[in-house]
Amino acid sequence: MELSPFGAYGGSETDIAALLEELKAESEESGKDFIWRKTSIPTSFPLLSYTTVYRNSDQETLYLVMETPRDSKVKIQTLAPSSAKYEEMELNGHTAHYLKNDSFVYTDSHVYQEISWMIEKEGQAIIYRLGSDSPAMTKERLMEAAKSI
Repeated sequence: MELSPFGAYGGSETDIAALLEELKAESEESGKDFIWRKTSIPTSFPLLSYTTVYRNSDQETLYLVMETPRDSKVKIQTLAPSSAKYEEMELNGHTAHYLKNDSFVYTDSHVYQEISWMIEKEGQAIIYRLGSDSPAMTKERLMEAAKSI
């Protein structure tokens, strides 16, 4: 699939401010406290993303997201609630980041964990994110899968 299976992108600071004003107006008009809107991918989206989904016989799911920045001057920042677990680790000679959130709102299980790392090849950065929303998936099994990529 294109893009990442979870998360959101709001656009540039200007785009986000304009969208926020639209959503506030829609909220006031409708009387709803929460307004959601699915939008198309903006041409300014800073990453080219592709996701492959793997599911084993126990229905445990792995999401492999591969992303490349359109521009070499992209800053990527991941935000997570303070309740999420974070650990920096080494993976095949690269710095990797492990994140586990037990109150993730985008999955039925409310669990999401992932290991992410970046590799540069021929001057092009490739960001790998290997994640799972399966509650039985362990950090060790996720790490073992990441090592094989």
